[in-house]
Amino acid sequence: MEAFAGIDVAFAKNKYLPISICIRRNEILEPLLLRKESLIPPRGQGNAKTLNDDVVRKFAESTAKYMRDVERACGVAIRRIAIDAPSDPKADGLPRREAEKGLDKRGISCITTPDTRQFTAIRAKAQAHLLNGGEESSLPHANQLWMLVGFELFRRLRKEWECLEVFPQAIAKTLGSADIHKSKADGLLSQLLAAAHFTGWPKAEFT
Repeated sequence: MEAFAGIDVAFAKNKYLPISICIRRNEILEPLLLRKESLIPPRGQGNAKTLNDDVVRKFAESTAKYMRDVERACGVAIRRIAIDAPSDPKADGLPRREAEKGLDKRGISCITTPDTRQFTAIRAKAQAHLLNGGEESSLPHANQLWMLVGFELFRRLRKEWECLEVFPQAIAKTLGSADIHKSKADGLLSQLLAAAHFTGWPKAEFT
């Protein structure tokens, strides 16, 4: 049976990587109950560890192993993985990646993905901060360092599965449910109802 996965890239210390895997049953997109199968996704190690290439590689490898474990335990074949992260740094000299320029045209804001040279400077600044006794909680460029984890997840998972970038705010906008932020009860309900309309799941829990 085909399955489809979604990853919300997160590397917070001791936080499980948020992963959802769904199947289509009777025209309804239904999430698998992964906890019931006692399947444990990898845990993040915090922003400082994003600077350690070996740690990030092992995290991506653990994610690939988790996906294979799900396939075996649930009797599914994952067809596509949607990842909430940029897949690569922007090309040198360009102001924005093409995907980001597309979001700009629709009035959807997002953080600019640095290019490779800029990431080198960002990493050096973050490492100097830590070497000088700076707190991890005040690590500079924390809102971009997590992208390094996303790059490695794309690199590793693409070896076995089709992967694509997604941006939840753009999805909410497309579904017509982005007017109220999801942090508010009405905003969350709006997004759940919009998703249910197109997936068929759940049927009536939110009405």
